[in-house]
Amino acid sequence: MEKKDIDQLLENIQKSTPEKDFQSIEEFKKKFFEKVDALPEQNSVPRRRRWVLWGFALSSAACFLIVGMGILGDHITMMFNSLGAGSSACLAPAMLESRSSASLHSSASAARANASDRYVSACHGTARTVRFTKHRFAKERIPVPRQQTVFNTEEYKSVTENVFLRSSENPLSTFGADVDTASYNNVRGMINRNQLPPRDAVRIEEFINAFRYNYPAPAKGEKFGVTFESAPAPWNKDHKLLLIGVQAKEYSPAELPPANYVLLVDNSGSMYGEMPIVIEALSCMIDQMRPCDRLSLVTYSGNVKVLLDGISGKNKDVAKAAVRKLTAGGATNGSGGIREAYALGRKHFIKKGNNRIILVTDGDFNVGVSSESELVEMVEKERSSFIYLSAFGVGSGNYKDNKLKMLANKGNGNYFYLDSLREARTAAKKCFTGSMFTLARDVKFQIEFNPAQVKGYRLLGYELRKLAARDFNDDTKDSGEIGVGHQVTALYEVIPATSTSKALGSVDALKYQSRVSKDSQEILTCKLRYQDPASHVPSQLRVYTLKSYPDSGNNFLWASAAAEFAMLLKNSPDRGNASFDAVLKRAKRAMDSDEDGKRAEFITLVHKAKDLKENPQDVSPAPRAPSSAW
Repeated sequence: MEKKDIDQLLENIQKSTPEKDFQSIEEFKKKFFEKVDALPEQNSVPRRRRWVLWGFALSSAACFLIVGMGILGDHITMMFNSLGAGSSACLAPAMLESRSSASLHSSASAARANASDRYVSACHGTARTVRFTKHRFAKERIPVPRQQTVFNTEEYKSVTENVFLRSSENPLSTFGADVDTASYNNVRGMINRNQLPPRDAVRIEEFINAFRYNYPAPAKGEKFGVTFESAPAPWNKDHKLLLIGVQAKEYSPAELPPANYVLLVDNSGSMYGEMPIVIEALSCMIDQMRPCDRLSLVTYSGNVKVLLDGISGKNKDVAKAAVRKLTAGGATNGSGGIREAYALGRKHFIKKGNNRIILVTDGDFNVGVSSESELVEMVEKERSSFIYLSAFGVGSGNYKDNKLKMLANKGNGNYFYLDSLREARTAAKKCFTGSMFTLARDVKFQIEFNPAQVKGYRLLGYELRKLAARDFNDDTKDSGEIGVGHQVTALYEVIPATSTSKALGSVDALKYQSRVSKDSQEILTCKLRYQDPASHVPSQLRVYTLKSYPDSGNNFLWASAAAEFAMLLKNSPDRGNASFDAVLKRAKRAMDSDEDGKRAEFITLVHKAKDLKENPQDVSPAPRAPSSAW
């Protein structure tokens, strides 16, 4: 029997015999010898050579069946040791191929591949499909055990960081106030789950504004006080870092106007795991209500339901009982819920009061109006009625940060993220002690830099709040809101006129512009414009001049540490010599009293992020903690 006849015989067996018949070596041998006996006798082939060829075919079949059963590694080695030298040499390529294919299904080790394949054999009871070729066999696609796959469909607004600008060409920097803290809380949750955040999830200004600073109170009769601090930029000694801090006036709860709150709760299926946090946050809000306040409760999933319709703050037990019954399931008709919430807000509107919708959701709208642009357009039409919309974000994996950020921005509200029961309680208490009682709306800042003293500058963060210079004096242009007791902190990285920094690049001298500079020693002029929160009277303007670079203190140390941490997480192109160790050093110096423990928590977070950056292979993502835990 010639070798070509053996090859042809193997191909015929494969084509004519169903896969299910190849279940054991004995069955293969039986069919093989049936075919051989049917062939004409080839006397020219020595008997010894025929047995060698038969041995080759049988060893090939045995190898295939053993691999098909998922028994790799030592089993294959033992089998090959028992074969003749000739057949072993022929099968070596096949062995390497099978090992290479198995490694594709597991990046851990051959042992894990063996265990996985044995799991397939045990659970599915199917043999591997084999294609015989000359001299060796090749495996078809191998089934792997069905494993739970976690899909991350979170969405974040794409942001391009502010770049350095020449003050001689762009002396004005204009932006709207932003007191949101959602980005920091969301990133905190990711790092605590051993995950580094995507860069667009990190907003520098929200890291800075996530903490309280020791700013002086406004002067008598003023709503705002402004303070300045500066020092060399920690990550670039050729630059200066300038802090502008704004402190809003404080009021006691008894001095605050009555509130008309509409709680708009997403109770769709995607909110199932977040309901304990939602219930805790809403219950804490209700506990803070006063008899003069009104409360409505609207839920939306596939349908929109009104559970409470403007009840008095005296009926806290009724409100909390309705909240405790909340369950999750179904689709997400967010647009229908928003429309109903605004209708209830208008129905129970309190003139000169705090009329506000509080949206609690993961942002996943999938019924009705669902795109970011359509939702924003809907909210923009309603904000002129002085009913503001704030957002409480929850959840992970399916979180739509981009939609909630823009809804809160365009709804003249605040944006929080609840990553734990502790944060739910903290945020809820803040709402009813001032932060969601608007002190001023459409608050805008415009900084004019003196080219004689400042060669260039860049604003850290606030990319989503940037305004054109002409928008500053236009009262129809929307901007951010500041609540009672709020603080706004902005950082500018400044290139002094005497600096040799190359951050601005090279630009040819202008031909048609005047190059005469003033002799003024002033660094900049800061202008602040704001409107009354419940009327359309013209805006008010306040002007503050910085005549020289001021000294720095703990406010500067902490704000610069928070900003540097954010730049490291974003891999900012302007992070210079930033490092986690530098962040930790300044943060530890600026701990202060730390009454709420957030600064100590920040230091722990920086340590975790440093470990994740430096040793990513040593840390696997941790499951999200149950919402009942702190």
